[in-house]
Amino acid sequence: MYQEKIKSLEVVRSDIGEDLFRRICASVITEHYATAMRTRHGEINKTMILSLVNLHLREIGVEEVSYGFIRRVDKVG
Repeated sequence: MYQEKIKSLEVVRSDIGEDLFRRICASVITEHYATAMRTRHGEINKTMILSLVNLHLREIGVEEVSYGFIRRVDKVG
């Protein structure tokens, strides 16, 4: 699951830099929730995904992302 990916990224956090770490984490979390929404509801609520992604990022001590970031993630349609 996505939590395992985040834990793996935390190991290399200092090596890849804070900005790249933030963007990769946000992408992983966004893809997770987009897939879950498509499976359950057939459509994606990007505003809800943004709230969930930023909540997770705050929990791991990372700066939040913008709505534009969520729109640019490839898996969100």
